[in-house]
Amino acid sequence: MYVNGRPITGPFIFLDELEYFSYARDIFQHADLSRHTQFGPLYPGVASLFFFLGDVDEQKDVGRFRDATRECGLEIAKPLCSYAVVFSDVNSDGWQDILVANDGQPANLFINDGHRHFSDEAVTRGFAYNADGKATASMGMTVEDFDGDGDMDVFRTTFDGEANSLFVNDGRGYFKDEAAKFGLAQTSIDKLGWACGFFDADNDGDLDLLVANGHVYPQGKQIGMSDWLMPTQLYEAVTSASSSISYRDITAEAGSGLMPLRSARGIAFADADDDGDIDAVVIDLDNKPRLLENRSARHGHWISVRARRTVRHFDVIGPESTDCIGAKVRVTAGRRTWVREMRTTQGLYSSHDPRLHFGLGNVELIDRVEVLWPSGKRSTVEHPKLDAALVVDEPEK
Repeated sequence: MYVNGRPITGPFIFLDELEYFSYARDIFQHADLSRHTQFGPLYPGVASLFFFLGDVDEQKDVGRFRDATRECGLEIAKPLCSYAVVFSDVNSDGWQDILVANDGQPANLFINDGHRHFSDEAVTRGFAYNADGKATASMGMTVEDFDGDGDMDVFRTTFDGEANSLFVNDGRGYFKDEAAKFGLAQTSIDKLGWACGFFDADNDGDLDLLVANGHVYPQGKQIGMSDWLMPTQLYEAVTSASSSISYRDITAEAGSGLMPLRSARGIAFADADDDGDIDAVVIDLDNKPRLLENRSARHGHWISVRARRTVRHFDVIGPESTDCIGAKVRVTAGRRTWVREMRTTQGLYSSHDPRLHFGLGNVELIDRVEVLWPSGKRSTVEHPKLDAALVVDEPEK
């Protein structure tokens, strides 16, 4: 096995999650965080951060990786069995933090201080454990502003016999697991969850939730656990008269695509047929993938936003337009504001449509779309077209 041109020897390892993010506020520096887990549930792996050096004053290291785990504050006291990794600005300070879901161990929340250094603050910020104060067997994780208050909340899937967790952000990057309050706990206790994702299934302006389930033991029922085959669950966001949100499991009424019982793992979200709503591809063990075409009745308008930047590869292949990972997009319409972060990987084992899809409900026009770039620049597009795809390029200055 070769990593960046160098041979790697030793026991085989399986890459659970690989993420790219904008590490610092310039267009040349990127990093990837890779968590490795050896085969089998009892063999935890190790964490590594490889930092791509691309500063103009570091030309000798252009195109090369080096292990910056220790100097970046990402060294851990003991090996962990990690699954999902998501980069998100959870405390709204303009810097991407790192969230890690661990199997049977406390989760990590590495807070970025803006100076190339992180500190694991998961315990003090209420992210390490579930509502009962216990570490869970977390695999999948998705980060979105599900309650529409402008900050990033976190949903984590768990093992058979454990409730899934919904960590609600207080706006300062401190969390409380409120899955039970929002209707996402009880219906998950007899499931084993993997990939997951918030998306607006019917363009009503609220984020629904899709969760892939499937046991790790084919003989699960025989040993006192749940079945090997499970439903992929769809939760509808229901808004009350007081504008509060709760979730209802509507899997049984959501169509033939969710009827088969499978042992599912990954989910990728995209508007696959470019018809203005989000579809999904579900990866099932020992079976063909399922392309779930969204035929839901629509309850509003939509817009998709693609944030792009120009990257210069040190004159090797010239400038290239690419998706701007880490950009924050705000859409304001009908006295509401929706916030999304630009990322293509979250959930688990999956990469998603780089176009950020916003269901808007029954609005008559969009007031504005704002993009906050990792560089600190801002872009604003006034009154973009409804029911259309918008591309916003980062300005040069």
